[in-house]
Amino acid sequence: MTQPGRRPGFLLPLLVPLLLACRCVRGQDEAVGNWTPVVMMHGINGAASDYDAIVAGLRKVHPGQRLHVIRLYEKLSSFEPLWNQVPRIADDIRNATAAFSGRCHLLCHSQGGIVCRALAETMEDHRIDHFVSMAGVQQGIRGIPSEVRKYLPSWLDNF
Repeated sequence: MTQPGRRPGFLLPLLVPLLLACRCVRGQDEAVGNWTPVVMMHGINGAASDYDAIVAGLRKVHPGQRLHVIRLYEKLSSFEPLWNQVPRIADDIRNATAAFSGRCHLLCHSQGGIVCRALAETMEDHRIDHFVSMAGVQQGIRGIPSEVRKYLPSWLDNF
């Protein structure tokens, strides 16, 4: 069951570019004979369950695709500093992709795109085949999003 006001399939239309990337590159690991895993990271104040519709859609149209949704730093813990998040998430990705020589496609939403970009830039042993940042704020953002504003002191309203 979803929370009131949440649209469980809001990321589903963004699934098409990912499927095309997976299809075009196929990404089969010769040693294992399976598709390269897709690793997904939620955005700020999000959770792994935000990807339920995408996971269901991928399993339906792309059976056999190995999927891993990162279940770290969900909800309020997503406000943890980036330098604390990146090492734990890197370990999670290493563990999830070990059977595939560490290879993966990385699909990240919003702040998760920033976290994943930090991973790609600092994780020297990564084997990311494709990095898809959906609504990632790679070049910054204007203002403070309402989703974040409610957790900040009111004096920031002047900015």
